[in-house]
Amino acid sequence: MPITHTNAKGQTFSLYQGTTKTGKPRHYFAMQSEGTLATAIPAGYEIYENPNAQVFLRRIPPKIITDEERRAVEEGMRRYATSRTTRLTSKAMLFLFIRPSRILTPSLTSSNIHTQIR
Repeated sequence: MPITHTNAKGQTFSLYQGTTKTGKPRHYFAMQSEGTLATAIPAGYEIYENPNAQVFLRRIPPKIITDEERRAVEEGMRRYATSRTTRLTSKAMLFLFIRPSRILTPSLTSSNIHTQIR
């Protein structure tokens, strides 16, 4: 059974497998038929969709932010976000709040939390 993923824009991508010039396995997502369909996600990898709705296969990152912390931030976004198009992604030790017009980047310091608007 082929692996497919529908992104936030409603586009459906399929997972394909191939080989590099050195003969190592290569996996990638494409909307159109480009080779051999993969039947399983390789061990240690996950499907990742970035805020721009691009779909990737990436290594599963180590969890630094707990599920409970992520749920608390998501609940705060549902309750207090002024825009319903705000998306949340976590990288390293911080959350990125992504809106169509600007990016809010919280930076953690030892004494408090500051929010920088870019």
